[in-house]
Amino acid sequence: MATAAVLILVIGVLVVDSRVASADSADLDAGREAFSVANCDEVQSRAESIDGRWRPPWVDPPVLTPQLGGCSTLDKALTGTPSAQVVALARLRADSGHPSIKTAAGDHLQKLLAGPELADGADSPLCDQIADLQDSGKITDADHPFAALRRCGLRLAGGSSDAEAVDLFDRALAAATSDEVPKLSGDPAVVTALVDAPQTCDSIESLGTLLGAKGSTKYATCGDAALAAGNEETAVDLYLDLARLYPQSDEAVYLGPRLLGQPGLCPGTAPTASLPFATNPDWIAGHKLACARVALGDNHWKEANGYLSEATVQGAGTQPAADAAALLESMYPASGTVLGEPTIKLNGSIGLEVNNNTPKDTVIGVLSESGTALRFYVRANETTQVKRFPVGNYRLFVLRGSEWLPDKGAFNNTVEVSELSEIFDVPAGFVGRTTLTLDAGPTGNVTSAPAACKDLVAAGLPPTGDCTGPA
Repeated sequence: MATAAVLILVIGVLVVDSRVASADSADLDAGREAFSVANCDEVQSRAESIDGRWRPPWVDPPVLTPQLGGCSTLDKALTGTPSAQVVALARLRADSGHPSIKTAAGDHLQKLLAGPELADGADSPLCDQIADLQDSGKITDADHPFAALRRCGLRLAGGSSDAEAVDLFDRALAAATSDEVPKLSGDPAVVTALVDAPQTCDSIESLGTLLGAKGSTKYATCGDAALAAGNEETAVDLYLDLARLYPQSDEAVYLGPRLLGQPGLCPGTAPTASLPFATNPDWIAGHKLACARVALGDNHWKEANGYLSEATVQGAGTQPAADAAALLESMYPASGTVLGEPTIKLNGSIGLEVNNNTPKDTVIGVLSESGTALRFYVRANETTQVKRFPVGNYRLFVLRGSEWLPDKGAFNNTVEVSELSEIFDVPAGFVGRTTLTLDAGPTGNVTSAPAACKDLVAAGLPPTGDCTGPA
């Protein structure tokens, strides 16, 4: 009796399954007929919502995508050239609201991108739209678009489409696997296109790795273009990359003249430390000399002094070092040069002679009892005379140092600021000169004391060093 019951149950299940299959098939046929002119999403949705009253819960709905060969949207996407199909499938996958349609469109899309259909060269509309399809997320790196991007880049290279071609090569490199990268760097057509396109300079950091031996030429060209456009900082960066990546190339070896005096390298020596010519004293002196000229053009006398001093030491024996020394010499006033606009009228009969027997240049400040003043320059170890001081008593001030800064009327490095104890006296009717000898040794004939800052200012000297009191 128990055995009979089991048999009846099994037979019942088989009948139900048979009826379900029969019902699903009939409803599917009805769905196809009813929606034969509708789009795929509607047909698929209708088919998957078939009344399940005859289908047990453990039986999945039919997966009908493979059976929807007559669906209008998918069929339409699979018409036209392979290039047109890629565009249509990418859009269908993104825009369709039905998972099955998305999956089917994606499968077809990836097969086309990886298959031989595009092997003879991608054409429009794919090459015109593949960048937009990527940017909008309709084609991703998961679709393996490398081959299409590369082909489109080659198709667009040359002429007015260079910018688009370079962009596509950059995208291809980003999407490439390690096995695909050599298909770019090892393709002479790709390398030539990148070398010839000016727009490669904008993506040189990434695309430069594809250029091989031609990379040095492109880096130099890009640097020159940036320099011509007034982008000195960009040019210097490109030149330094050139020297770092291609140190043995002719462009790197002869790069020195391109870098001479570039502002991006003048503030310090660190950026030039790794350059192939960085130990060449001729180039070092030339570079420092060029930097000094740049600084002088901007009235940065302090920086110019420093560059010229470095050039004479680091490039000793070279012509640039000699030129730097001559320029440095010309920056210092000659002994006896009256600085600024004196208020003392030189219309008298007495001269003031100064022997500067010290290793530092000196500025002598002369202050009259009435408050008029004059200052003049005396170079180290030289003697000079300022003539025709009028009758009166004059206080004398001394400013000694190195690295004269004309724009400030002061030394960059001041070693002494003082007032001489002696008064420069010019009596009436006296003709001749008074001689002062500045020397720390026994030949000196003057003594000094700390100067008041306000008196220095009155004498036309800057209140620097160890002056006392307020200015």
